Amino acid sequence: VLDLLSTLVDKSLVVFENQNNPPRYRLLETIRQYAHDRLQASGQTDLCRARHRDYFLALAEETEAKMGGPEQPQAFNTLEVEHDNLGAALDWCRVDPRGAEAGLRLASALQEFWRLRGYLREGRERLTEALEHAGETSAAVRANAHWRLGDLAWAQSDFSTAAQHLQENLALSRQVGDKRNLANALRSLG
Repeated sequence: VLDLLSTLVDKSLVVFENQNNPPRYRLLETIRQYAHDRLQASGQTDLCRARHRDYFLALAEETEAKMGGPEQPQAFNTLEVEHDNLGAALDWCRVDPRGAEAGLRLASALQEFWRLRGYLREGRERLTEALEHAGETSAAVRANAHWRLGDLAWAQSDFSTAAQHLQENLALSRQVGDKRNLANALRSLG
């Protein structure tokens, strides 16, 4: 793969960017648009978008686990670099009827990033959209999303909205016996 990628860079079809850690490769816009058109013509767009979503869901959940430790700065930098890809994955979750639970999980995993990097409005909008499209998702996933949306609302001093989502979290957490989310909601309500 590295040899093939190097060949594409040498032919100026792919651009190597070294200012990020780790370094990244990107397609020139005209090449990206051509590849997009070819992908649509192949009928594989939904499959590729689902794989993209799954990859970035896994990345967000792995990165979320690093948020409270010494790897936090690198975790935030990774999410910052992938901000557009994460947004595209969330957009696909909203469109794909099978993506509701993945969308809730992804938006929930990004809540701390949004809060600490100052993307409060985006985080609230994304979590609200994900909850609106939640459908038949598991109560535990919805409870977690309500807690995280309540936390973002609280961070913006929208205490009535925060209380509504935290109360919903309490009800769902009690229903499924999720003591961690229950404790989070009680702490936030306190």
